[in-house]
Amino acid sequence: MKKYQIQIQGKNFLVSQDGEKKTMGFYTTRWVEAFSPEEAETVAIELIKNDQELRETIINGKDNPPMLYAEKISEIHNFEGVDPPGSGYTFFPDE
Repeated sequence: MKKYQIQIQGKNFLVSQDGEKKTMGFYTTRWVEAFSPEEAETVAIELIKNDQELRETIINGKDNPPMLYAEKISEIHNFEGVDPPGSGYTFFPDE
């Protein structure tokens, strides 16, 4: 299997912050092993969808789902200097 770095953007994440509803976006990076870039994207997106802590913060209704986009997929030689699959999010207001 090959190793990949996937940069992902999340959009339209409705969260409650200090009692106020806010629509947020985020950037995050995940490192995965896969047979192809397409499979790497699927694996990375599923990691985020299954992140229980993130899921608990989202209050979107079914009629207004959040979106995830792979912005960049890079094949890399090794995972040196990172702790796969990665964690964390950099949030920004998504107006």
